[in-house]
Amino acid sequence: MSEARENRRSAILHAACKEFSEKGFAGAKIEEIARQVGIGKSTVYEYFPSKTDLLEQAADWMIGRVDVDVRKIMESPDRFEEKIRAYILYMCHLLQHMGHGMLYMHGDNKEMLCIIKRCTRQLSKKILGAAIDAVRYGRQQGELRADVDERAVAMLMVTLPSPLIAEQIAEQGEQALDPMIELMMHGMAPQ
Repeated sequence: MSEARENRRSAILHAACKEFSEKGFAGAKIEEIARQVGIGKSTVYEYFPSKTDLLEQAADWMIGRVDVDVRKIMESPDRFEEKIRAYILYMCHLLQHMGHGMLYMHGDNKEMLCIIKRCTRQLSKKILGAAIDAVRYGRQQGELRADVDERAVAMLMVTLPSPLIAEQIAEQGEQALDPMIELMMHGMAPQ
């Protein structure tokens, strides 16, 4: 695929993610996605044969982007507690901007539910793997107790971002995370 064609495909996927997250699957319009990219509706169909295919590929594209971003956070040289903060802020930002519309996407459509479940499992698995690596590295650096359960800490870390925490951050700023991170780190600190 040529660079221009790949750029257009990425622009369509980006616009589709925005449209689907704001309006859900049923409310999303191919015409609006095309308008956002500055192309005609038929051009969208040249890249994606159906609305369902566009949703599936947009979800895969977004998972790829999130995976890269989360890996950068987890593989950074920052201290473990800063990785936790950066991860929570990143995921809460996604929840604020993308997550709410995704909750309404499947409706009664089993095909949509299957797509969303598959994508959720795929993303969760990738993020959990990156978090386990970050916990392991934190242990090796002496930031965490040697006996800490890597998977348990990673699962706790991965599940912390939520609409409620995102709301607290929006209202109080990122310092709303301080007590949670302090509590979490206290339980894992080397003795």
